[in-house]
Amino acid sequence: MLKLEHLVKEFPIRGSKAVVCAVNDVSFEVGPGETLGLVGESGSGKTTVGLCLLRLTEPTSGAIRFRGTDLATLPKKSLRALRPSIQMVFQEPFLSLNPRKSAGATIEEPLILQRKLSRTERRDRLLEVLRQVRLKPEHLNMYPHQLTAGQQQCVGIARAMATKPDFVVLDEPTSSLDPSVRAEIIDLLREIQLDTGVSYLFISHDLTTVQYISHRVAVMYLGRIVEIGTTHEIFKRQLHPYTRALLSSVLVPDPTSKLHMIPLEGEIPSPINLPSGCYLASRCPHVLPSCTQAIPELRTVDGSTSAAACFRAEELLSTSDSEFVPDAGSSR
Repeated sequence: MLKLEHLVKEFPIRGSKAVVCAVNDVSFEVGPGETLGLVGESGSGKTTVGLCLLRLTEPTSGAIRFRGTDLATLPKKSLRALRPSIQMVFQEPFLSLNPRKSAGATIEEPLILQRKLSRTERRDRLLEVLRQVRLKPEHLNMYPHQLTAGQQQCVGIARAMATKPDFVVLDEPTSSLDPSVRAEIIDLLREIQLDTGVSYLFISHDLTTVQYISHRVAVMYLGRIVEIGTTHEIFKRQLHPYTRALLSSVLVPDPTSKLHMIPLEGEIPSPINLPSGCYLASRCPHVLPSCTQAIPELRTVDGSTSAAACFRAEELLSTSDSEFVPDAGSSR
């Protein structure tokens, strides 16, 4: 469905020749009906990847192939024609909605802009997508401030699904919701995927939610993907020190469970002045002299279906301890 090849996004610093390297040589694929979870700390470049995929921010270089068409080089007129097939759900449900528009007008807007439908056809589709996101007809005339946070996000999801897209970027869609509403939204997204076959890029720092909804997981650190694999493999045995440290921070809802923290020493390097070797070398407990001299390539390790950008991935595979890994239930 979508193939990202060597994506780079740099932001120039005003009054200087230096740049902030937000995304640095990122590649991955998302298949039809698949959810790829994209995780990492704040500032790792996750949201920038999502914005580049939809050309809401222009990539510096790289290819974004959607069903074979490179979106990165597509003229704006041709890109606009593809907009119905690629949509986005934003992090803050209230801030992503126009306070002057009712829920019905918000959901109908993409149908007016992107589809040549009659008023009757738009109304039928509006009611259909409303049922799809579990909202009622009376919600159509309500404004964002009259809706709960969960209902606001349902409106955002309905707006994205109105044009029947093939691919949707979900940028931390549950981060501002309380746990009960979060569970409802995740179940709703899974139900929509089963019904429509839509593909998701699920961006989040909530690892338990990522484990529950994703088929595969990609881990980002300082603009690069350091590990990628099936959800089962990533949560069972990690091949990269950063992934192990990240997963060790997850709190398990069990008071008898012991937390096995794997702390990383030091500070994250600056994205303006990146180190010459592995970006984690200054903080990694498994660092070798070679780690400071060259950037490890993302590669598959024998005995695992995951790929990791670490010179010591084979050793970590043989010594990986998954006792600290939470079990979110029905992992996909």
